[in-house]
Amino acid sequence: MKVNNSCMNRPNVLKEVQLMNSLNHPNVIKLMGVCVHNGQMHALTEFANGGCLEQLINNHSVEFQWIDRINIASDIARGLNYLHSKFIIHRDLTSKNILLKIDPSQTITAIVGDLGLATKVKDLEKESSLSVVGSPYWMAPECINGLPYNAKADVFSYGIVLCEMIARVEADPDYLPRTENFGVDYVAFGKLAKDCPINFLQFTFNCCQVDPVKRPTFNDLLSSIDVI
Repeated sequence: MKVNNSCMNRPNVLKEVQLMNSLNHPNVIKLMGVCVHNGQMHALTEFANGGCLEQLINNHSVEFQWIDRINIASDIARGLNYLHSKFIIHRDLTSKNILLKIDPSQTITAIVGDLGLATKVKDLEKESSLSVVGSPYWMAPECINGLPYNAKADVFSYGIVLCEMIARVEADPDYLPRTENFGVDYVAFGKLAKDCPINFLQFTFNCCQVDPVKRPTFNDLLSSIDVI
């Protein structure tokens, strides 16, 4: 249950519930129902028994195989590609908002959650003066600078999530090396990722380019991640 304790947040909860109710994809959080208690609306979603990706990344007592990291990257890309196909920009993609389901065979499935800041647009490629929302460590440079942005902002956030997985570090710039223009310091980060498959590392860096025009779309990324 996603509990909402604020009366002021009621319109946003209703918007998120309506949005989730229109979606159906194995890598996007499923709405199961709505509970109204004391005048407040709470969303009931599918249960993710593996917690969130951030917890797995930071729990160094648990082995995190490269095949699992790449499969999770694939799942996230599929979820985001589906949202973009519906002209929805997530705008708050973080490792906290990626939930994990683990089946009896220990296979991990990643699902994109928390659509509270997601918004529909008419054109995914057109840069629009949308409100600046999201979590700063994952936010695309154009968003941080208050510039118009498009769906490629989600691609940058995705790249930061992949960096977290690759190096098993927090997105905080104190741990994940960043440049002054809010990009990723590829040289410094490479030292944290010496055992990463080179094609997966390049895949990640392509997503983290400061210039949104140079970032691939999620449709492009799906072809690349399948090869990896």
